[in-house]
Amino acid sequence: MLTSSFCDEIDKTVCRFIWGLIDSSRPISLVAWNSIFQPTSCGGLGIRNIKNHNIAFWHSLAKIWPSFYDCLAWFVGGGSLIHFWFDHWLPDIGPLHRWIAPAAVVDPNTCLNEFVLPNGDWNVSALQLILLSHVFHFIQQVRPLNALFGKDCCYWRIDPKHLFSVKSVYSLLSSSNRNVMESHWCLIWKLSIPER
Repeated sequence: MLTSSFCDEIDKTVCRFIWGLIDSSRPISLVAWNSIFQPTSCGGLGIRNIKNHNIAFWHSLAKIWPSFYDCLAWFVGGGSLIHFWFDHWLPDIGPLHRWIAPAAVVDPNTCLNEFVLPNGDWNVSALQLILLSHVFHFIQQVRPLNALFGKDCCYWRIDPKHLFSVKSVYSLLSSSNRNVMESHWCLIWKLSIPER
């Protein structure tokens, strides 16, 4: 993983290159520093911010895991790997910790398969006591899990193909910095005018 100061040096070198500076003199900025790193659709120059790009690599996911845990979801198999309360395993509902009945006491480490009876049906009496009624009724409509469905499989839910990519993480990190309407900048970037 690149250090923060090293990333800053790379970004400064990129900026000096953009402004055509050879020596280390201080340039007169033609646009704001942060604008350089915005996508062209947002009015920027489309150059990647090295710090954000560095964070997006796999080996640094452990440090940013809480930020991206919400982007993971599960294809249900046997249910032994899926945390019932905190994993995304129900489409359109999200993690169930938000839907616990007011007086219910639950174990946060409960796995999904612990709410399935030996005959393969949902443990309706247990679920009815701990979930809000609309979520309980939703779960009743979902096919109970079965080991015959295979293993539980985690996927990256913000990608249409369900595959993790550095590009999708970078896009997610960069989108939090965008505050400009993209449609206006698309028009500007399509204009046939001389550069710089």
